[in-house]
Amino acid sequence: MKNALDAVRMSAPVCAGAGPKPAPAFCATGSLPVSLAGASNPTLRFVHDFFTEGGYDGGTIEINLNGAWTKLESADFTLNPYNGSMSLDSTAPNWTPTSRGVFTGYRTPGSFPNLAYAESRVALGSYLARDTDKVVQLRFRFGTDFCNGTDIGWYLDDTEVYECR
Repeated sequence: MKNALDAVRMSAPVCAGAGPKPAPAFCATGSLPVSLAGASNPTLRFVHDFFTEGGYDGGTIEINLNGAWTKLESADFTLNPYNGSMSLDSTAPNWTPTSRGVFTGYRTPGSFPNLAYAESRVALGSYLARDTDKVVQLRFRFGTDFCNGTDIGWYLDDTEVYECR
């Protein structure tokens, strides 16, 4: 049971210097519907690297259950969870005050432009129990406040959903 989103790069423009700034925004890439029928321990696996304005821009992962998007939380990760949280001052639109975990800052400080991909894994079993048709979609969402950053974005590759046995 695999669905690949291969060689995906996500980033959003950032602003620097004086002048008007665009409104906060996000960009996202998502999967086609993934059938989890018959699965007992589905797992999302991906490799990534990121260079963002720490605490103000960052990436999150969401799952569509019964037509509604739900953020995957740090506790769901079994390997390399969100590494930080959004500042309460950030206007990036992919977090809430009660769910601030994101991939933010530099995963490998000082490494840009040399990407150093690392693997993350997320257990999806608890979400599967809440989904009535056992068909889900996943979305990687990068939010930015478009202010003060000169950083690059979030790079994703080798993304798959599989049954972990």
